[in-house]
Parts: sequence; C-alpha cells; structure tokens
Amino acid sequence: FTPIVHPSPEALGEVYSVWQLKDRSLLFGAHRGQVLKKRAGSSTFSLEASIFPQAPVYDILEDKDGDVWLGSGFQGIARYTKGKVQVYTKQQGLRDNTNLFFLCTKSGELFTGGDDGITRIIKSPGHKTGFKNYFVATGSNNYITFKTGIETPGGQLLFGSNAGIFELRNDSLQSVRIVGSKRTNFFVTDIQLDSKGLAWISTTGDGILICSFEQNGTIKLLKQLTETTGLASMIYLDLLIDRQQATWAISHAG
Repeated sequence: FTPIVHPSPEALGEVYSVWQLKDRSLLFGAHRGQVLKKRAGSSTFSLEASIFPQAPVYDILEDKDGDVWLGSGFQGIARYTKGKVQVYTKQQGLRDNTNLFFLCTKSGELFTGGDDGITRIIKSPGHKTGFKNYFVATGSNNYITFKTGIETPGGQLLFGSNAGIFELRNDSLQSVRIVGSKRTNFFVTDIQLDSKGLAWISTTGDGILICSFEQNGTIKLLKQLTETTGLASMIYLDLLIDRQQATWAISHAG
C-alpha cells in the first residue's frame, strides 16, 4: 500500500468518489466540495478545485464532450470545464440538491439522481444547461431516494432506489417488479451489467440478485445470493465487474 497525503494538511481526509479521465489522470471527490487530482504517473495529489462550500462530492463523471460533472450531498451538482465551475441547485431547476450518481447513455443523454427523483441534464449550445425532472408521488412525507441507474442492452433506462427499481418510460418513472421474486420491491444500492447482459443488483437486506432482461421488457430473477449461499453479509453497498468479468461486492463486512 502507498498512502497518498492530502495536499491540504488542515482539511478533513474523507474521500467519497473517484473517476478516471480520458487523459488517464484520476479525480477524487472529497469533503467540503474539494476535488483532488492525481496525474498519470504521479504519486501525489493536487487540489484541482473547491466546488461546493460544505457538501461532499459523492459522484464524478466526464461526458463525451469532456465536461466533468460532480454530484454533492446537499448542494446540487456542478459542471467543471477547463477550470470554470457552474453550480446548479433546485433554484436552477434540479429536482433535489442531493445527487448521488450520474448516468450517461449510449446516445450521450445525461441523468442524475438522488433524493426525491431523477433529473435529465439537457446541454445546449453556448454552455447553457437545462433540466427535466421525474419523480414518484408517494402520498406521504417519505420520498424515494434513487441510488443508481443503468441503460440495459435493449435501451431501457432503469433506476434503483430504496423502494425498488423504476423504469423511465413514456416520460414517467414506473415501478418494475422482478419476476420470480417473492418480494415486490427491494432496497437497491447498485446495479451493474456483465458481459452476458445480466444485471447484478446489490441490496440492503436481501443480498445480491442476478437477473436477466426478457424480450417483453421484464426483469427475471435467475439467482439470489445470500449468507446461506456463502455471502459475508445480506447488506451490500456497491458492485464492480472488472475486465476479467469477476464481480466484486462491497459490504459492511468486507
């Protein structure tokens, strides 16, 4: 292990997100809106920018145009281009100021989501940015928190939440039931696709689900991995499928 010291000794050391840019350098999202950079071949961090005054940077994405997008814990999202920062909040049209992930589709469409809904980011000429919001009415004060999103091999846009999986279809978010499961919904923390087009879904309390996408658009449960089948926990927070198609799952238990 090679510890890399934070460039600002007085700063808190929490790091929440990482993204590899097209030039192979790494950006790290840290506490209080700080973005750290590690250039390819370098063994040190530099402070690239301070984006949000207080909120942590929970996700980073570089889009096809080279714009870097950053999602925060409670202060909106930011567009970072050639050293220039533009921050967007509910005041500018976001659904919510807490945004936990980004999704870029094959066609280049951008989405972000978190507390209370999903937002489509609409880029226009002249560096203008607009938003279109999608949400699920719950009929109570409890809102749905969206954790992750994917584009399926068939082009469906699916978003995982603490109230199950929703599909963006006909300009609205519609609940999707996993066929073959006894549960009507799951607390979904992440969804990843493997090379066969199967979906690996991590959950809070229900282990990991392996699912297929049927021709009629439904999701079918093929296998549920639990402590009984050898998992270390029933609570998983994040997934990664590497280039060798090994699946890595992160839990409180390791």
